[in-house]
Amino acid sequence: TAVQHNVVTHVIFWGSYWNGDPYGVSTIDSLFGHLPGSAWQGILSQYGVYGSESLGGAVIDTVHLMPSDVSPTTLYDEVVYESQSMGWSTNFDTQVLVFVPPGTSASFLPIGEYGQACGAHTDQGGYYYSLIEVPTPLSGCADTYQPNDMIQATAVIASHEYAETATDPVDGAGWTTNGGQEVGDLCQYTWDPYKDPQMVGVADVQVIFDNYSQLCQGSSTESRIFPQVVDSTVANNQYGYWQVSSNGGVFAFDGAPYYGSMGGKPLNAPIVGIASTRDGGGYWLVAADGGIFAFGDAYPYGSMGGKPLNAPMVGMAATPDGRGYWLVGADGGIFAFGDASPNYGSMGGKPLNKPMVGMASTPDGGGYWLVASDGGIFAYGDAAPDGSMGGQPLNAPVVGMAAAPNGGYWLAASDGGIFAFGGVPFYGSAGGYGVQRAVNAIMSTGGNAYAESATDGTAYSFGPATMIPIY
Repeated sequence: TAVQHNVVTHVIFWGSYWNGDPYGVSTIDSLFGHLPGSAWQGILSQYGVYGSESLGGAVIDTVHLMPSDVSPTTLYDEVVYESQSMGWSTNFDTQVLVFVPPGTSASFLPIGEYGQACGAHTDQGGYYYSLIEVPTPLSGCADTYQPNDMIQATAVIASHEYAETATDPVDGAGWTTNGGQEVGDLCQYTWDPYKDPQMVGVADVQVIFDNYSQLCQGSSTESRIFPQVVDSTVANNQYGYWQVSSNGGVFAFDGAPYYGSMGGKPLNAPIVGIASTRDGGGYWLVAADGGIFAFGDAYPYGSMGGKPLNAPMVGMAATPDGRGYWLVGADGGIFAFGDASPNYGSMGGKPLNKPMVGMASTPDGGGYWLVASDGGIFAYGDAAPDGSMGGQPLNAPVVGMAAAPNGGYWLAASDGGIFAFGGVPFYGSAGGYGVQRAVNAIMSTGGNAYAESATDGTAYSFGPATMIPIY
């Protein structure tokens, strides 16, 4: 699951309007200055957003005149220009919020139950950003606020977009319901803004979905990472498979041995992946901070835990002999340990249209593929670029990939869709089952069979010789 982990926020006040509204500017600045350590921010830690820094930077832009209708293109151009001009960081944990005056036309904003939305978040070119409009008193976005207090309504809208950008920075690749609702959407019509104890007299925020109580709240008694299944792998040369959840719990099925887990133990960051040893006698877990946890006959060859990363880890792949592994970051950076070759290449430091979400090793270990959430494929070593979904329309983001034993690979999307390349067969997909929770992992199950797993642990298997039942 792609989430921001230690959020850095930058703010753009677009237009000369803001020179005449010092209260509005100071309120928004204070909102993001007071978020770190707040009870409201604590709810986001359940989703793996385990911290935020104080406001990284803010600027009033009176140089670039707003167009008569703000479009996705002009919004992106504004974000890029100011980010580069101000020298702001642009890594996966950074988000930019652009505030525009009341009455601004932005016809691309969606139409909801109470009229046109006053905010939206998106991503493009490695930037994760939102547009927030100061509502007018008659707008549905104003909720129950008095006409002279529209800036507090603006703060509520901003908190909504901030929370959703942090927990789902790439649309659909983070925390969403099967229907596509994000943590703010689930609570946006709860007309009860929250006054956080740390922000009283500063700004109101929208209540968001507390995964612990299953209610819309502004604070929670439980700030631990709420577990969901994040990855799965077959037990090589054995029957069965394992699933791993974000809190480190490991679940063994169909005869796969259980060797241990990090469930119930403190983690600095959520678990994002699992890989089996060659003989199925153990497995590795990898966390978003690059920490490695080895069980059974898996040997800990090294990790990135405690070391600086430009982007969180999103997956791993073991070498065929089980004596090493690669880790991949959301920015395409590759980290090799044991006998895994560090020389095949990576996308680290290079522009990506969408972040990486997974990787797979070639059968002989002489290369690997990386896959991005838009279905783009990046091949290294002896990995053949047999095709991709990059640049093609998708109903849902790609969430992972699996390599076939004799070459070729499958990509899986969060709606259960499967895309087969390199001559591997297509036997069906979880999309045909009406999945109740988002799919976020795929594994090769022997021969040319494959299986998908969803965040609630449901497994969907396809093809001959598969040993995984549908639960």
